[in-house]
Amino acid sequence: MHSLEHCNLIEPETARLAAEQGCIAVPTLVAYDALALEGEALGLGAAEFSKIETVRSGGLRSLEIMRDAGLPMAFGSDLLGESANTTAWNSSFSPRC
Repeated sequence: MHSLEHCNLIEPETARLAAEQGCIAVPTLVAYDALALEGEALGLGAAEFSKIETVRSGGLRSLEIMRDAGLPMAFGSDLLGESANTTAWNSSFSPRC
């Protein structure tokens, strides 16, 4: 395995092992921002929003974990259809780049 996708809930030991094995992480954080912004229109309920917030906050933490472990990261969005045109990319992710 070479590419690890999402990685929102990655732990430091896993990130370290992945870096040692030459893996590349592809965090797709903007997908969860898009769900948070558009979830109500998609019919998502409170339970789904709670899960989305867990992976969103975990995703921000994961960037620090992967950076500290020396795990290389590449860009990925997982945005499809109308979500690809969402403001999530501009308002949420690009300022962190």
